[in-house]
Amino acid sequence: MMIYGAVDMAGHIAFLEDHDRGMCIWNWLADDVDAKKALIIRSMEKYPDHSPTGIIIALIERDCGKFPRAQENTIE
Repeated sequence: MMIYGAVDMAGHIAFLEDHDRGMCIWNWLADDVDAKKALIIRSMEKYPDHSPTGIIIALIERDCGKFPRAQENTIE
């Protein structure tokens, strides 16, 4: 299921900046897989105009803290 890949990748990205947040994210789905999958599906049904990735990130951030936001690209 693609949800596992999205959550795993988010955990890797977060781990680079904050080990505790990365561990929280990796454990987020694993703690109760069926309940989290149901939450994600309900959220996608409730917010059909939002991207699936955005919904997953919002749910993770609610439990594990905010991701650092990207800086404006300054490459010329």
